[in-house]
Amino acid sequence: IEDAAQAFGAIYKGKKAGTIGDCGAVSFYPGKNLGAFGDAGCVLTNSKNLARRLCLLRNQGASPENKYKHLLIGHNARLDTIQAAILGVKLKYIDRWNRKRAQNADYYNKSLKNLDIITPCVANGNNHIYHHYILRVKRNKEKIRKHLIKKGIDSRTYYSIPLHLQPCFKYLGYKKGDFPEAEECTNETFAIPVYPELSKKQMDYIVKTMTESLL
Repeated sequence: IEDAAQAFGAIYKGKKAGTIGDCGAVSFYPGKNLGAFGDAGCVLTNSKNLARRLCLLRNQGASPENKYKHLLIGHNARLDTIQAAILGVKLKYIDRWNRKRAQNADYYNKSLKNLDIITPCVANGNNHIYHHYILRVKRNKEKIRKHLIKKGIDSRTYYSIPLHLQPCFKYLGYKKGDFPEAEECTNETFAIPVYPELSKKQMDYIVKTMTESLL
């Protein structure tokens, strides 16, 4: 099962995200690159058997021939018509939006390369769609973020608590220090805006402010 929630349109070794595993889960939450007006998502698969089972599971396990006959214990996970209509319109533009995000990221990469900061790296043959543009610094992350926010630039730390330290997984017995790389990433990474509507003037302002924060 492939988690492609934040990767719609990305390519890994010649394959589209969501098509690499037996099935791929995609999120259309409003904040995603391809977002609906409310909660939405889909599962991609080439397997007829999996597709049939998924169709049953999303509709309370009800038979397509008789909705009162339940073949499985399922869920109410149907995509409503309004969300489907909105996604159908936006789907026409997603490749253009993703390209613009990649162009913005490339501009950042070139503009920030001389600063004491780690920018995203994309392996040859892969295509990044930059749901987020994540930077990594070894020190003063919060100082940098506060400076950006003070200057009117949104900056966030996504997933600020590693999985092994989440209260819901406390029963597994992990403690701080068990996964130092994950904890280090959480402490050192943050995002800056990369959405396709950003102008060069806005990105120049972001780069200028980032440079100020690192002095």
